[in-house]
Amino acid sequence: MTKLKEKDLISLKEAGEVSGYSADYIGQLIRSGKIPGKQVYTNISWMTTADAVLAYKNASKNKDKTPTYTEKILNAKRKLEMELSIIKLILQNFKSAIPLIIILLVIFSALLFSIFYFTNNTVNPGNKNIQEQNQETIKF
Repeated sequence: MTKLKEKDLISLKEAGEVSGYSADYIGQLIRSGKIPGKQVYTNISWMTTADAVLAYKNASKNKDKTPTYTEKILNAKRKLEMELSIIKLILQNFKSAIPLIIILLVIFSALLFSIFYFTNNTVNPGNKNIQEQNQETIKF
């Protein structure tokens, strides 16, 4: 499969106008690997080419024909490329959130430490711990 050229990409709405399919259906075809597509604008929308959509439409008219081994490989390759591009976008977004996650973890750790430290080291005003105070009140 050749790489999609940026100048040939069209939105799903435009692809729907060209093919007669709905934009949602074309997006489903891209995600399932049946036609090539590219995700743009950081996980917001997909784009494809008019040639790819029309080729799929023409091929779907000949449904009696079972897909050849090469077509199966191309579909699997497209699906793998799509999944890898999604993983790449997720990692790019996650990379920008790492400093915030580290700061939140440090604050949460400090909060937990302070809670456990002060709850285990409680001392009454007379410098006697709670057990000593209880023992004194039991005496007759």
